[in-house]
Amino acid sequence: MKTKLDKITRFKFFKKIQYDTFMKLLLLSLFTLLLPLLVPLSVFSTICYASKLESEEGLWKIEGVLSALNDSNEKVKIRAMGKIVDEVDLFRIHFKKIESDIVKLLKSSNVDVQEVAVWALGAMGESAKEYVPQIAELLKSSDSGVRQSAIEALGAMGESAKGDVPQIIELLEDLDEYVRQSAIEALGAMGESAKGYVPQIIELLKSSDSGVRWSAIGALGAMGESAKGYVPQIAELLKSSDSGVRQSAIKALGAMGESAKGYVPQIAELLKDSDNSDDVWNSFWLLRAMGESAREHIPQIIKQLRASDGGLRKAALEVLDKIGPVDINTILTIMNQIYDNISLLDSHIFFAYYFCGGEPDLTIFIKWVGSPEYSQKDIEYDEGKEILRSFAEIWEPSKKFHRIHEHLEKQTAMVIDTLKEKWEHEDVSLLERHALNLKDSTHGDSIRSVISTIKRREKIIDIAKKSGAVWLGHGLFWLTLIFGFSRSPKIQAVFFWNPWVRRIAGFGYVSFALTWIPFFRRKLLAPFKNALLSDAHLESFDSLSYFEESEIKELKTGETKPIKEAITQIRGQIVLEGESGLGKTMFLRFLIKCSKRIVVYLPADRCSCSVVEAIQNKLLGLAKDPSFLKSLIYAGAIDICIDGLNEITADTRSTIKQFAEVYSKGNIIMATQPLEWNPPSNAKIYTIQPLTQDKIESFLITRKQGLLHDMKTIDSNYEESCKGYLEEVFKPEQPKEVLNTTKRILSNPMDLTLVAQMIACGQKPDLFHLQEQQYKTMAEHYKNINVNQEFPLQSFSETVYNMRLNDKNSLPEGEFNKEFEAMEKYKMVVVREFITTDQGSKRREYFFRHDKIMEFFIVQAFLGKNNERPNEHFGDPRFRGVYFLLVYLLPKPVAEKLREHLVNYAADTKDHTVSDTFVQLFRSRKVISKD
Repeated sequence: MKTKLDKITRFKFFKKIQYDTFMKLLLLSLFTLLLPLLVPLSVFSTICYASKLESEEGLWKIEGVLSALNDSNEKVKIRAMGKIVDEVDLFRIHFKKIESDIVKLLKSSNVDVQEVAVWALGAMGESAKEYVPQIAELLKSSDSGVRQSAIEALGAMGESAKGDVPQIIELLEDLDEYVRQSAIEALGAMGESAKGYVPQIIELLKSSDSGVRWSAIGALGAMGESAKGYVPQIAELLKSSDSGVRQSAIKALGAMGESAKGYVPQIAELLKDSDNSDDVWNSFWLLRAMGESAREHIPQIIKQLRASDGGLRKAALEVLDKIGPVDINTILTIMNQIYDNISLLDSHIFFAYYFCGGEPDLTIFIKWVGSPEYSQKDIEYDEGKEILRSFAEIWEPSKKFHRIHEHLEKQTAMVIDTLKEKWEHEDVSLLERHALNLKDSTHGDSIRSVISTIKRREKIIDIAKKSGAVWLGHGLFWLTLIFGFSRSPKIQAVFFWNPWVRRIAGFGYVSFALTWIPFFRRKLLAPFKNALLSDAHLESFDSLSYFEESEIKELKTGETKPIKEAITQIRGQIVLEGESGLGKTMFLRFLIKCSKRIVVYLPADRCSCSVVEAIQNKLLGLAKDPSFLKSLIYAGAIDICIDGLNEITADTRSTIKQFAEVYSKGNIIMATQPLEWNPPSNAKIYTIQPLTQDKIESFLITRKQGLLHDMKTIDSNYEESCKGYLEEVFKPEQPKEVLNTTKRILSNPMDLTLVAQMIACGQKPDLFHLQEQQYKTMAEHYKNINVNQEFPLQSFSETVYNMRLNDKNSLPEGEFNKEFEAMEKYKMVVVREFITTDQGSKRREYFFRHDKIMEFFIVQAFLGKNNERPNEHFGDPRFRGVYFLLVYLLPKPVAEKLREHLVNYAADTKDHTVSDTFVQLFRSRKVISKD
């Protein structure tokens, strides 16, 4: 083929197009996961890029090329089309300006011009699909170069050229080998459109021409799932003596995903037997693609860690990365390489940490034994115990690695000797275990000496205990006070909460006993139990209404568990995060209800001064010793539950965080909606997960028992109605945005409870306007019982808006009593009574059942022409949920403008708490609301 351009460059260009198609198949799942990030980035990059194309620089290039295409000199035209391919992105955008000039050259008498014209159209891809018939005509050209270019162009056009597949098939018999190879590769690039011709491609695997075989294998790999039925024939090529064929076969099998899993053992054999580094490289490529399926071949992969080629060692570690967490022997093998080559220290220590997945014993072991030169003298007692426990667990596995085991012996002895004055009697069994391990070591004598010292010290303590009778009378006196404590407020104030009496008359040990002995702590605080829990309103908590099957994910490990298993009690510090309505407060109330310990429930807004002061305010004025209260908190005598961190100011959150970090040993659970903040460093972070589809059905069905308590009658076919409703709203033929939004709403227990109530009453829930539907039902009832008087929505909403501004949660009796009665009937508010005077008079306050109901009314105060409130509360976390309602309630142009304001605010402040979700909801609005 005679061409005036570089044939190799052209060939690589079309190979790139086919490779891109191949990679799209492999990276589809990754693309789906990254879609929420890629969409805003792609919009931004498209805007920037379009601006560049419209610049003066881009336009002069187009006009210049157009001029060259109209020159009479054929060589000039060829160079012009070469420039089009060089800057294909620019010319694809402006294809309409140049298409007629290129298409005209398809009929040139000069085959070189024809060839590059086809080449340029192929580079345009889908933009040039209307010219597929003209390109297909050139498949019959007498010039092999033109035929080859036409084939490659059609292959690059993919689905648009599927009608020409039969003609490409005919060219598999072409006399020119490059034409044959291009035909094969084009079929592979066309994927699904050419799957009917896979048998013909399979036959080419028997060709004596290695180039044809390579191309055929590559085409099958590009077809992916379409060629999965022929995986055995491709796998046979792993035995080929031609390394190029073997490598192509490995890559093709990798592209076929699950269908090729059964041949992973054959790939792994190449790691064991092959001396060809290319085989090893390609085997790693496939094993990495197979992920978990390659786990049983870890031994062969580990052997490559000894390879002299650093690149192969790195590739082996990458394969292990895709397989997932590995066992202790694998980690020890990785670490053992360090003792052979100290230059591997940084990388291999990192991979050892990485593959252990944060497992505590292994993390400690890697830190202390990972480096042959590592030694540390500054050790705390608690840390030392953890180190010895870790060493004891890994002692046996480490024996297979001589140098690691020697270092482990040395570090064990060093830790024991460093803390020899701090070991306690409870540590003797652990020390004796290590003494047995080191019985034949030079370090054994020093460990046995430390054990003897502890035992002697224990004997002295035992003697001291025998003289304890002197203290018996004194102890009985205080025990009498403790047991009489709950019936006498004077004893409370005079003896226990008075620091001077408690310390002096108690000889010091009383304060200690009350602080650290659980039984005495309970007796001390039991009289205050109801006061400490008053804000939790447990008297109205109905266990039947709580759904126990919700799941949470731990941020650090990524592990997902049922919430009732992951958090069985308040231990240590926990942050529970979740969107509004996912059941954070319900779970806290459930946890407190089930707890047998002393718990204080604090709304976050009560902690504006300090958490200690908020607790002290609940102790009925008797706890006048804040230092003693702090000691009780530090000792874990009071479990602390703080709810609603997203509803308070940043300063108050900072106060709570500082409290948690100061009392790092206390038992504290904090609940919040997602927000921009730094949680306490010692806290475990859990995120409540939306309900899955099977749990949605379970939730609805299990609501029946609770509904029977609230309603006189419910739909007799309630369960069937629930299942029928779910089948309807989850119909797969609906637009993707509708299905995603439906799942998001129904995965929220609060919204799902409302759906259950509506189904039970024979209503059809409108998922995208649930609160509005509930309101309309209530407002209709209100109108009927109040002589056609409309519910005063606007004035009531203004009142609720001002409540949120002033951080008030309750609606006092007075102006809206009739409205409260209607709302209580439809479970929008709950009423609570409070005693206000010594004579026993009572007052009533109303509380919204959930923030979502309150936000429905607040959002009414944000609506209306020229209303500035949507622009006033961007950074106020109290109004976060209101903005998500505005997505659907504002007119589309106003919502678009608000979206832009939110995006700009997020860019300026780095606070994406509202903007990201608002953008995602707005994107689905068009499909859902059809506006």
